[in-house]
Amino acid sequence: MIKIKNLHARVEEKEILKGINLEIKPG
Repeated sequence: MIKIKNLHARVEEKEILKGINLEIKPG
């Protein structure tokens, strides 16, 4: 269960970083 939670947290982190990068980049 812990491994699944950690994996889910990592995926969420990556999605958040992707969103931030898209917001920073013009266009």
